[in-house]
Amino acid sequence: MKHTKEITYKELVLIYLKTGANAYGGWSTTYLLLEKEFAQKRSLLSKEQLQTAVASGQALPGPAQVIVAAQTSYFLKGVRGSLLATFFYLLPSLVLTFAFCFIYFNYLAGNNSAKYTIGIQAAVGGIVIGNAYKIARINATMPLLWVAALVAALLYSVLNVPTFLIIVIFGIAGIIIKIARGRKNRD
Repeated sequence: MKHTKEITYKELVLIYLKTGANAYGGWSTTYLLLEKEFAQKRSLLSKEQLQTAVASGQALPGPAQVIVAAQTSYFLKGVRGSLLATFFYLLPSLVLTFAFCFIYFNYLAGNNSAKYTIGIQAAVGGIVIGNAYKIARINATMPLLWVAALVAALLYSVLNVPTFLIIVIFGIAGIIIKIARGRKNRD
């Protein structure tokens, strides 16, 4: 998809630096921030491109949010833009991780410091649940998708089915449903 509007490398770097600094909770937060910036505000990416980036993040090994950042920036500026954006997306996490490690190993190690992170864990959990609901509300327009999401959650949490297997199962089911609907529409 060729866009009439362009984005400079400086703008790209600043957007991904800001996104990386605010993407608490993983790929869902990254998706929402990039959607707001590139689909709603600037009209540089389509929702389909963003969904393709999320699908890539879910299907490929590694952290999904990094793949979403790399894929969306690739759509905007190619390989060079993807490399730059990915680096600057990760930079805030790297800086915070090194800072927390320094503080922990120099000041908190052995002081039962886990009790200080319980509030942070709850806040991040709330962010993840809130973002998952926002994404589902926008993208899951058919009741069948809500049922699929519930079944997938139960398979994972109750039966401990591996995530990759759930993706494969629902991918095959989606193909079968699409073929069946295509035949139904032709008849």
